[in-house]
Amino acid sequence: MKKCYDHYISNTLGPQMEDNPKIFWRHVNKGIRRDNSSGIAALRQQGQLVSDALSKCEILNTYFKSVFTTEDTTKIPETQSTPAFPVMADFKITSAGVEKLLNGLNASKAAGPDGLPRRILKILAPQIAPALTFIFNQSLQTGTLPQDWKTANITPIHKKEIVQKQRTIDQCR
Repeated sequence: MKKCYDHYISNTLGPQMEDNPKIFWRHVNKGIRRDNSSGIAALRQQGQLVSDALSKCEILNTYFKSVFTTEDTTKIPETQSTPAFPVMADFKITSAGVEKLLNGLNASKAAGPDGLPRRILKILAPQIAPALTFIFNQSLQTGTLPQDWKTANITPIHKKEIVQKQRTIDQCR
């Protein structure tokens, strides 16, 4: 069964996925719905296997946070009296520009962490562009980002297994 499955993936889905990444994600999502997991095998934490999606997410989040560092801003050297690069001129984001970008969204892509489908954003572009323009300009003026903009949907994909499967498929040929 495994050999047939690998053959199907490499010969049927493989060439199609190169032309259309939607096929890959459809296949991945089908597997996630079927086994009701996050697509990641059970993880070991303090000697015990953890298999529920929320716990696996927390384990991975803890790990990723541990390997990234926050830069120590107290040891940044003083800048020279003349800047190496010219100061960027102030600019304003326009409502027409925001509306144009909203209309350019690919409606078939997945929603972000806010859960808003891109199709809705495109349809409502003329109505929501002024409010978004205000928010974007406020962010530029204050130099801060809203906390919601710092979140993302992340799906880890274990690539080593994919490489091993490809090697197995190549060996079968």
